[in-house]
Amino acid sequence: MHQYSFSKITVRALPSIHDLGNRYIVGDNKCLINVSEKVVSEAYLNKLKELGLEYYQFPLKEEVDDIGWDNVKKAVQVLVLNHYEEIPTLVCCTCGNHRSPLVAEAFYLAFDGDMYEDEYKGHINHLMYDIEEGHLPVSVEEAKTDLLNTMPMQTVFDHNITQD
Repeated sequence: MHQYSFSKITVRALPSIHDLGNRYIVGDNKCLINVSEKVVSEAYLNKLKELGLEYYQFPLKEEVDDIGWDNVKKAVQVLVLNHYEEIPTLVCCTCGNHRSPLVAEAFYLAFDGDMYEDEYKGHINHLMYDIEEGHLPVSVEEAKTDLLNTMPMQTVFDHNITQD
């Protein structure tokens, strides 16, 4: 688990249904963004609602030509909204080592205009790794431009699975 200092963002592996109520695992987060391809059960969604956690899923793939740039942008949009509303957010993928930090670093690029330093496989961070290795169909400048451009808000809210 990694908590970033630049926003109320924590990244980790997707908690099991049994771990959702554990404050040592979920912390004070009020929103969970799942960027894994794992579809959670109805019981999991019900537990999230019971705990008052907002839930979004923007699946990203691993190590392919386009791991899901559009979903990275959607996840960043939620992080931007949550940042301004001071909503602590947990970003999860299968292990919490690649896709989750990638989304947090994309948020940092959008918010700060610079790369967050978090070395990954010989690259400055996870985002640069995916850009330079061809897993994202954008250059650094295109990524910066894409992330700075806002998307229609309804696109993001349509992905909130626990919203009433």
